[in-house]
Amino acid sequence: MTYLDELFVELLKKMLCGCKKIFNLVVDGMSAHKKAVVKTYVAKTDGEITRHFLLGYALNLSPDRWHDFMPDTGGVTKSSLKKGEKSQERTDQQLQAVGNNPELEYSFFK
Repeated sequence: MTYLDELFVELLKKMLCGCKKIFNLVVDGMSAHKKAVVKTYVAKTDGEITRHFLLGYALNLSPDRWHDFMPDTGGVTKSSLKKGEKSQERTDQQLQAVGNNPELEYSFFK
């Protein structure tokens, strides 16, 4: 058990303190989140904490890969910014395009 593992369990204890409902803990793949000491602590809470892991990597959630999922609509490309074009403007346009495509937007949550 490392210091980080112990620290994470202490954080969970502080977060759970006073909770009257089930605490849904959503974690990524960090090693401290997967350790036996964390699993044991969560089990000792008798269902007060439920642990949920995020997917490791989903291509359709990566803005760098959106063009793979929208090829016939012109989608998002990896082209360089044009002279005078600002990154924020392009990002806003691309996010708006995703927002205007309910099917694509829904696919992120399947």
